Amino acid sequence: MAASKVILHCRRPRPQGLVLAALAAAAASAAFCCSCFAGGHGVPALRPAAAGRLPLIARQGNMIQIPGDIKNGQRLIIEGIPVSVMEFLSKKQGKGVAFTKAKLRNLVTGAIVEKTLSSGSKFEEVETFFKRGTFSYFDEQTNSYVLMDTETFETFPIAADILGELGEWLTEGMYMELESWETKVIGVKVKGDLILEVAGVTPMKDNKRDCTCVLSNGITRSGPPYLQVGDKVLIDKTDFRIIKRLSAEEVAASAVQEANLNGA
Repeated sequence: MAASKVILHCRRPRPQGLVLAALAAAAASAAFCCSCFAGGHGVPALRPAAAGRLPLIARQGNMIQIPGDIKNGQRLIIEGIPVSVMEFLSKKQGKGVAFTKAKLRNLVTGAIVEKTLSSGSKFEEVETFFKRGTFSYFDEQTNSYVLMDTETFETFPIAADILGELGEWLTEGMYMELESWETKVIGVKVKGDLILEVAGVTPMKDNKRDCTCVLSNGITRSGPPYLQVGDKVLIDKTDFRIIKRLSAEEVAASAVQEANLNGA
């Protein structure tokens, strides 16, 4: 009989409350895991792998309203064309609707046009991005400068009227930043120093403080009288005047700086 009691004691079932508590905990854990995969309780669901990324969409520029927001030098997209505001005049005729007459430069072709812009009309500002490039050559047939993207090796023409006087100072292989709008280059920025060689010197008869210099690009500039043929001179990138004569050490330092700017 004693043995029988021991057996019955060993086979006694676990208290019902403990069993129910364990089942409840397991159910709660399973529900939480399911919610993670189903997107419940603020946890995003797992998504199937995407077939491919969509192309990046260009960021929309600020909207400019006529006439209050327009300014000289502003760059807008009008009728799908990027233009620069050269000058404008806003006026109102009698009791009629106010309007603005604007002189605009096409940033792709360089052409200048005049347009009448209605009061209250809105135009998007031009949004651009920059990439590294070099100057390749001048195309006389299209009157444009051909630039090359240093990463893709694609070439891009830019109208001579867009570059203006800067185009005359570009030399083959010169590094620069290409300002682009969509797929078109609409401007450039020379990154390093603008250095040219003196090709000829003519003293000025009535001015002993200056001389006339012919530079390696064929352009004539006045400079200090001590300049000699073969000297390297630093050119101002704004008004293209001769700033100073450079020593061999300064020329070498400028070359190193340009290489660093372009990741060489």
